Amino acid sequence: AIILAGGHSVRFGKPKAFAEVNGETFYSRVIKTLESTNMFNEIIISTNAQLATQFKYPNVVIDDENHNDKGPLAGIYTIMKQHPEEELIFVVSVDTPMITGKAVS
Repeated sequence: AIILAGGHSVRFGKPKAFAEVNGETFYSRVIKTLESTNMFNEIIISTNAQLATQFKYPNVVIDDENHNDKGPLAGIYTIMKQHPEEELIFVVSVDTPMITGKAVS
């Protein structure tokens, strides 16, 4: 599964990934929901170089340098390029912290 978290959040005013709901970051909530489904071998956060070190999570991938700031497709492309063996990849945006396991499955 890919969590897209590389946007600049200009209108929001700060990176959405680190916004909180009930004291928990958006990205942590999305990870927890994805893990609860037991559907994914791996969960990867796709982000930009400026945000990468701020995530407290081991699977963080920076967008391919040839496609920096090209939007969500850059993140999807980068992960697909690194994992060509995967036939299906679930993609979710980091700004969906209220997503449920039922919606995922």
